[in-house]
Amino acid sequence: MASLYDDVALATRAPLFSKERWKSVWRLHSQSYGIHLEDCEKYAGAFPEYFGVPYMLGLPPAFSPFLDESRIELGRVTTLQYALVHEDAAAWQGLLDGMARDVEFKADITAAARWFLFVMDVENSAQEAKLIALLNAGADINEPLANKHVAGYRLLDFAVFSGNIGAIKALLNWGADVNATDTLGETALMKAAQQGDIAAAKLLLAHGADMVEKGKDKNGRVHGRTALMYAAWHGRKEMVQFLIDQGADINAAGALSGETALTNAARRGHIDIVRMLLDKGADVNAVMKNASTALGLALSGKGNVPARNREMISLLLERGADASAALADAARSGSLKSVQFLVGKGAAVNFADDPYGSTPLMHAAWYGHKKIVAFLLAEKAAVNMANKYGNTELWHAAAHERTAIVKLLIKKGADIDKANHAGITPLMEASLRGHTDTVRLLLASDADVHLKNNKGETALQLAAAKKHYAIAAMLQEAGAQ
Repeated sequence: MASLYDDVALATRAPLFSKERWKSVWRLHSQSYGIHLEDCEKYAGAFPEYFGVPYMLGLPPAFSPFLDESRIELGRVTTLQYALVHEDAAAWQGLLDGMARDVEFKADITAAARWFLFVMDVENSAQEAKLIALLNAGADINEPLANKHVAGYRLLDFAVFSGNIGAIKALLNWGADVNATDTLGETALMKAAQQGDIAAAKLLLAHGADMVEKGKDKNGRVHGRTALMYAAWHGRKEMVQFLIDQGADINAAGALSGETALTNAARRGHIDIVRMLLDKGADVNAVMKNASTALGLALSGKGNVPARNREMISLLLERGADASAALADAARSGSLKSVQFLVGKGAAVNFADDPYGSTPLMHAAWYGHKKIVAFLLAEKAAVNMANKYGNTELWHAAAHERTAIVKLLIKKGADIDKANHAGITPLMEASLRGHTDTVRLLLASDADVHLKNNKGETALQLAAAKKHYAIAAMLQEAGAQ
C-alpha cells in the first residue's frame, strides 16, 4: 500500500506534465493496480492469436496526453501500449505486425509510440528496439497530436520532453523534422531549453535545429522567440551559457512581444542569469512592445520593491539601466513604492519614449492607480500630453471609467475637450462606452456636448448608437441635439 500512496501523492502534487507524474498515473491506472484497456474487444477480434482479452475499465478524462482525441477517447490505455510494457517480445511484436498490415491501425500505432516515448527508460537498448519497431510498423514520425493538453506535439517533442537521448537520436536518424512547431509555435529545441537539457540541445543543434522560432502557431503568428529566451525564463543558467557559447544572439527580440533573454530573466527574478547576460553584452535598456524594460519588470509588483529583486535592481542600475524608461512599468503595475524609488533615482516623470509615446501618468490613469497619479502630479507631471494616437491622460481615464482620476486631472488643469487624432474627446469616448458616472462628471465640468469627431458624430449620437439611453438623456439635458 505504501507504493500506492506514493503514486497518489505524485499524481496529485507533481508538476502537471512532469515525467514523474505521468509515470505514477500510468502505474495507478494500468500497471500495479489494475488493467484499463479501452479497445480490447477491437484488438482481440482482429488479432485473437496474439493477445488475450483483459477486462476493461474506463478512466476519467485528462489522464493521458498521448492520444489523438479524434481517434481514441482521452484518458484510456490501448492494448498495444499495454503489450509493449507487460508482454514478451513475441506478443507485442506479433500484435504490432498484425496491426501494421491494416491501415486502420496506423493512428493507433502512432499514439502508442507517443505514449511509449514518455514511459520508456533512458538509454535502454531493448526499449529503443521497441521504438524502432513502432516506426517500422508505420508510426507517423511527424504527425502533430490533436490534443488540447500538448497540442501539436510530435514524436520528437515527446522524446525531448522525457529527456530520452537514445530516442531523440533514433527519431532524428529516422527523419524527424527538427524544426517542426507545435500549436504554440515551439520547437523541440525550445523544449530542451526550457528543461535545461544540454545533451538534447547539442543533438538537436547538430541536426540543424534553429535557435529562433520560425514556424507559425495555431493562429498563424510567428513568435520569433529564441531558445535563449526560454532558458532565461526558466532559470536554466547552464543552458543559457551553452547557448551563448553556441552563438545565440543575446539581444534578439521576440517578433510579437519584443521580449529578450534579459527581460525574461529579470521578470522571473533570475539574478545570476541577468548578471551573465549583462556580462556578455545584453542591452540593459531593451524595450518590449508593451514598453517594459528589465528594470521595470524587476520593480513590478504592488507594495514595496520586492526584497528578492533589490540586488537585481541595484545591478541593473549599476549597468546603466534607464530609470525613466522603467517608470512606465512601475506606473502600470500599481507599485507606488517603485514609482517613488525611480523618481528618486532621477526618472523623468514626462518620459514618453515607449513604442506608443505614452507617459507614466497615462499608464497610471489607464490602470486606475489614483495614488500614483497623485504622486506624479505632485512631481509636476504634465496633464495635457498626448501619445501617438493623440490620447491624453484624461482621455485614458475617461475611456476606462476611472472617474476619481478624471476628477483629479480636471482639477489639475487637464483640457477637458482635447480630442485625439480621430477627433474623439473624453466625453465622446465615455459616452460610447457607457460610463455613466464619468459622463456625469465631465458634463458637470462643462465638457462641450456639441463637438463632433472626424466622422461627424457627436457624443449623443455615439451613446444612442450603443443604446446607452440614460447617458443620451443626460447629454440632451446638457443641450445636445
